Amino acid sequence: MKKEWNITIANAAVHPNFQGKGLGKKLMEFAEFKAKSKGYLEMHLATHVLLTENISYYLHLGWKESGCDDTRVYMNKNI
Repeated sequence: MKKEWNITIANAAVHPNFQGKGLGKKLMEFAEFKAKSKGYLEMHLATHVLLTENISYYLHLGWKESGCDDTRVYMNKNI
């Protein structure tokens, strides 16, 4: 299988009524599983700089900050 370099995750969210039940983690694990199965080596995402809880959450899941600008924090994860 040909290895691709990266894939970007966009607009992942869990409805507030269902937060805190592990669904976000499962969603991200599923995205990583699918990316790996398709031969990707790295995943990318961006979140708003003011959503510090999202940034902390992604760091907890093994993502690394790769840059930022006035409105976004960019993150990546090797898979």
